[in-house]
Amino acid sequence: MPDLIVLMTSAPATKTTVDWEEMAALSPEWDELAAAVDAGPFQRPGWFEAWLRAFGRGREPKVLAARREGRLVGALPMFRRGGAAVSPTNWHTPSFDAVAADDEAIQALGHELVASVSSRLDLSFLDLERPLARLCLDAAKGAGRRVICRPVLRSPYVQLEGDFDAYEETLETKFRRETARRRRRLEEQGRLEIAFTDGSEELETQLREGFAVEASGWKAEHGSAIASHPETEAFYSDVASWAADRGWLQLGFLRLDGRALAFSFLLVLADTMHVVKVGFDPEYRKFAPGSLLTRASIQRAFEQGLSCYDFLGDENRYKLDWAREVRERFRVQAFGSTPVGMGGYVAWRYGRPVVKRTLASLRRGE
Repeated sequence: MPDLIVLMTSAPATKTTVDWEEMAALSPEWDELAAAVDAGPFQRPGWFEAWLRAFGRGREPKVLAARREGRLVGALPMFRRGGAAVSPTNWHTPSFDAVAADDEAIQALGHELVASVSSRLDLSFLDLERPLARLCLDAAKGAGRRVICRPVLRSPYVQLEGDFDAYEETLETKFRRETARRRRRLEEQGRLEIAFTDGSEELETQLREGFAVEASGWKAEHGSAIASHPETEAFYSDVASWAADRGWLQLGFLRLDGRALAFSFLLVLADTMHVVKVGFDPEYRKFAPGSLLTRASIQRAFEQGLSCYDFLGDENRYKLDWAREVRERFRVQAFGSTPVGMGGYVAWRYGRPVVKRTLASLRRGE
């Protein structure tokens, strides 16, 4: 398992190596810290471990861990290779952040991360309003690193205030009427049922049914469906099992005469309903089964007393029918003055055609 860098001890900072087996001893402590600070699911070790099993093959994972008087007060997973550090993220990652008990811990993690990288720091899906992103940007610029910061997605969300009826009144009248009309039309086709399950029973069967719905439309054609790749299906199955064991999983189904027409994969944690994946059967597109299930999910979030319904992923038309607010996620890259770092900066800043010329000049000492 990842290397563990121990920081903020009463003695000077030291480093110790842990393998995959020893990492299991860190996870409960990491989970305890995450629970204490009400961290979201994507900052917890279970998510990170599932991601590594699915997508981390051949990489060298590490964890920056801040300790104070022997107690874990901060954790941040990372891939390290030579003088580079890269976040363990891809397009299945809604957000990336550290778990930290206080400002001192997050500062230690951020400064250590930037200081330990000589060529390239590459962090994706950061929220610039969060301390880790700001610290890394300030530390990199302060150290004279060349920095590239750009948005990678905009995620709509609904702030849940008041009750569902009041919220629904804020939506466009035409959209509300059309949604109600489509529901009536669908009910004319047979027995309509919308149900949610926590995955405590027959989880594998439910996932198989849900993944089949999610893969039945354009996602399968474009290769972005869960079932399109074995590693992707394994990842979401792992996450579902991990979340179900902790009571965080909610699977939503809209069925017509028992047949699933829409599916939602939800994680409820940190006062938020996180929409990890959704899908619908395109055969029934004219009835908008996905929108009907989304409406039921948002209503359920209100009923559960949550504060946020987070669509995750990038913005698109169906999400913006329900949400007015958007969070941006950024990719932050910082490059050192080493030949590799300068070459990487040129590649990302100006395009790869000039990289070879730049590296050749550096080698000649120009």
